[in-house]
Amino acid sequence: MSGGSYDYLCYQLDTGGHLNLADLEAMRDRLNELAPDSAAARDTAALHAALSTPLVDGLTEVWHDVEWLDSGDYGEDQARAGIEKYEHTDRPTTTAGPTVEYGTVMSGGGVQTRPTDPALERVAPLAEWIHLQRTVNQSRVVRRRIIVIDDWEEVTEP
Repeated sequence: MSGGSYDYLCYQLDTGGHLNLADLEAMRDRLNELAPDSAAARDTAALHAALSTPLVDGLTEVWHDVEWLDSGDYGEDQARAGIEKYEHTDRPTTTAGPTVEYGTVMSGGGVQTRPTDPALERVAPLAEWIHLQRTVNQSRVVRRRIIVIDDWEEVTEP
């Protein structure tokens, strides 16, 4: 057999297909056997972890119901019931889409993020804050786009 051990995982996104989490998990495990310290192993593990969330689990049930509706296997009432069920499940909250986070690079290489409180924006608008950080504090300012699955919560033990 020339390929297909992971259901052609390497083509699943390129061809507009699905990304099977079981195949991705198997690839993660195999990369950890072959080259556990490699960037490929770390990035595959990170992708698997990012996609293996309660949010994805709940949505796949909704997607199933809609897919079956559009295939003629379910009625619209069944799909709407699945959507309604999802609305009332305990699930992580997400932002509407990617959000931009700004921060300054600290001397040890870590990043201190700028709070996103709207009150801060009124007192120190972002453009002004960036200017002050770069000129007065001589700091490197960075940004990243993120999708928040769960908001910050207090931790009292590991």
